[in-house]
Order: sequence, then C-alpha cells, then structure tokens
Amino acid sequence: MTSTLRRFPDNPNLRRAGVAKGCLIAAAIFLVLLIGAGVFVAVKWKGWAAGALVSATTQMVNDSDLPADQKTRVISKVQTLADDFKSGKVSVEQMAHVFEQLGDSPLLPMGVIFGMTKGYIEPNKDLSADEKTAAKRTLQRFARGVTEKKIQMQTIQSVAAPISEPNVANKPGQFRLKQPDKVTTDQLKQFIANAKAEADKASIPDEAFDLNIADEIGKVIDEGLKKPS
Repeated sequence: MTSTLRRFPDNPNLRRAGVAKGCLIAAAIFLVLLIGAGVFVAVKWKGWAAGALVSATTQMVNDSDLPADQKTRVISKVQTLADDFKSGKVSVEQMAHVFEQLGDSPLLPMGVIFGMTKGYIEPNKDLSADEKTAAKRTLQRFARGVTEKKIQMQTIQSVAAPISEPNVANKPGQFRLKQPDKVTTDQLKQFIANAKAEADKASIPDEAFDLNIADEIGKVIDEGLKKPS
C-alpha cells in the first residue's frame, strides 16, 4: 500500500485544524500502525489505544471553535466508540472501517482548509478585513469542491505550492507547508488565487459552506460499524 505524507508546520492553529485533521486522523494512523504490528491481540493495548483516542479527541474538541452542543456530541460519540472497542463489542476490523469512512468523508478537506485559514489567513497583518473574508469564502468553496468530488483531493498540493516548502513540493502526494511567518503576503495571495481558480473551474457556488462536524462524525462512525467485521 502506497502512503502519502502531508506534513504541516508545528503551529497551534494548525494543530486545531478541525476534529478530523487534528485527532481522528492522527488516531487512525496510530491504530493502523498498531494493527500492522499485531499489537491488538493484547487487551491492555486496546484499552490504552481507546483511552488515547478519547483523550486526544476531548482536548482537540475543547480547543476548537465548535458550538457547545456539537462538542458534547462529538466527545460522547467517540467515547462510546472507544468503550465498545475496549470491551470487544467493536472489532479491530470495524475500527479500521470507521477510519476508512473517515478518509472518504468531508471532514479531512474541511480540516485542512480550516487549518490554513486559522494558521495563515487570519494572522496575516497585510490583508484587509474584506480580503480575509473573501479568502475564507474562497477556501470554503474549494473545500466544498473537494467534498463533492468536483475537485480532486490531490489538487491541494498544487494549490498550496506558493506556501509550501520547495524541497518537497514537486513530489507527488507530498507537501510541507512553510511556517506562517515565512510566507509572504504575495505568496498567500497566490495560494488564495489558486484555490479560487479551481473553485471557479469546478463551478462551485459563491456561498458559505459549513459542515455540522458532530453530524459528520456520527455518520462516519455509524457507517463504519455497519460493515461486517
């Protein structure tokens, strides 16, 4: 299996880049590694992994801008999943199915775009308030295009090239974003222009696109658990 690496700078805003990007994706990678190593034959490891998943999710959700009711629902849903995994009610295979569903859900592109907005656009001192508002709308449109599969997920790499490190930007499936203070305003504007061009080409409507994160995580978990173990 060929894996792709998308590395993001160690920036607090990017570490809060949505539930999917921040904690569940990391947990998915962690769980896949453990499954590959055959560690889950030991019950104590399942308990440790479940606890780590809940802890990471709780911290990420509490640090996010999600409404209070969504925070409660997300934490509750993940807690139930972790408890069922620890007890054996949810199998390793079912947990893997959950993360497969996560990879196909809108949560990943929304998480990436949220992180770019928080880490690069909002802190920029040279962009006007109107420019920031327009940039956020552009990135929402781009994320919607990816979510609706009108824009390929891999397009993020070329779109983000102006704010990426050049030493890995030309490798398929891999890119590393520059630290925000290393990105010039012109580079940031080019990144936004790239995203707008892709959204325009895909005929994505110029309107707000907001996901109910709690609903999406609920769908991911429920659909993943429907698959036979």
